[in-house]
Amino acid sequence: MTIDEETIRLLAKQEIIKREIQLHEEREIELKKTLHLFFSVFKWFLVILSIIGLIVYICHNI
Repeated sequence: MTIDEETIRLLAKQEIIKREIQLHEEREIELKKTLHLFFSVFKWFLVILSIIGLIVYICHNI
């Protein structure tokens, strides 16, 4: 293998690694967005459940 072939092979490997890193970062961003959405929905679910529980508690004690 000549030096040119070796250089081309190493540059190709470098590009593949760069693409893999970029894909990993994109997946990480998507995961963070998904988790943020999930916890936001879960938070509002707990808020609504607490309000319903408070209403039931007040009505039960009247």
